Amino acid sequence: MDLVLPDLHLGHHDRGALRCVLRAYKALRPDRVVILGDWLDAHSWSSHPLTPGERRAHYLNDEVEPCKLILDQFASATIVYHEGNHEERVRRRLAEGRVPSDVEDLILPEKLLARDNLTWVPYRHHYELLPGWVTCHGVSEAKDASRKHLDAYPGYSVVFGHTHRAQHVIRRDPVTGRHLHGLCPGTLSELQPVWAKGPTTWSHGFAVIQKGTPFLVPIQDGKATLPNGKRI
Repeated sequence: MDLVLPDLHLGHHDRGALRCVLRAYKALRPDRVVILGDWLDAHSWSSHPLTPGERRAHYLNDEVEPCKLILDQFASATIVYHEGNHEERVRRRLAEGRVPSDVEDLILPEKLLARDNLTWVPYRHHYELLPGWVTCHGVSEAKDASRKHLDAYPGYSVVFGHTHRAQHVIRRDPVTGRHLHGLCPGTLSELQPVWAKGPTTWSHGFAVIQKGTPFLVPIQDGKATLPNGKRI
């Protein structure tokens, strides 16, 4: 069984949604936990100016250290961690020469979050989860992102993050007759951040994939119902 977790943006996350995910892990005991990226916000590495009223999270104290503690709770599972565009901010600053290269091991997320049970998937790469299934951080923010991802990975079902919007589209493969799933679980971040220009349509949730069957699990007010009917 795979537990698939969307963007968290530590320092700007929803605590109730995170607690729900941790309860789901304890209840399901999945073989693998797939993190779709942007668990670190890397806010202090952003080139965007602060929006009035916005707080800049501390990279180490508010993001890296809490993330390490969460990963420790997944010690009994294999972890697949996709580098999102927010984690990639750190590498981008290094490439721009804004940070001395000799401090790479002290600041790069894949170095700070390294675990024996963790596989790091670089930004813009995908991971073959199961035969016919891939996961990625995301290749599109479009309203029909699920369809865009199915177009980007023809013949595959795709689970992605990035958009913060829960979506599930099913397309029949005309060659094989198989159902192909384009699935985004939503987000675990704040649903209405200060910087948003208007109301968002984001929602909290996660996904469970069991024997090739995907289940989208919405989180409402910090609560969810697992595929087996258990309320957590």
